[in-house]
Amino acid sequence: MTATETRIVDPGDPYADPPRDWRRVGTLAGGWLLVWIVLAGLGWVVMQVPALQDPSGPQPTNERPQDAVRSFLDEAYGRGDFNLAVAFQCDTPGAPSAAALRQERDALEARIGTIGTRVEQVEPQSVSGDVATVSAKVVYVADKYVPTAAFVFTLEKRDGWRICGMTREPASWPTPTPS
Repeated sequence: MTATETRIVDPGDPYADPPRDWRRVGTLAGGWLLVWIVLAGLGWVVMQVPALQDPSGPQPTNERPQDAVRSFLDEAYGRGDFNLAVAFQCDTPGAPSAAALRQERDALEARIGTIGTRVEQVEPQSVSGDVATVSAKVVYVADKYVPTAAFVFTLEKRDGWRICGMTREPASWPTPTPS
């Protein structure tokens, strides 16, 4: 018998091709697809484990003046790593202190309750050779108030940008949030 010939199947033939149950075929194909999606997802999670275990998040940098200011404020207000914040400060008298900024934040938190901080609008105002001026705004997010603190930083380039001076601009302190 050739492959193109048809024959009548004997109901007692043990090698007869059973009729297809298309619902079963769809279920099996869907199951295998689900298994491959789960395996791909687990593979992605395994590749992310080293990144998930890094508690410090983005590494601070002082390659640009605004990067140094953002890193300094993140350390002073966010993570509270004063040893790392010192890396962005000049070693001259009058340089801003990350610990003093954190104490100010803690005092505000004692007044209005638990707060979070967000550093915004870190923009260079002027860069001239090895001296730069950068403005930044720190927003304190609380339940009833959203006070802000605006700063102007003076930076010098000394093995990367370092913050050598800081002045506070007039700020809204505190303002009610819209309901």
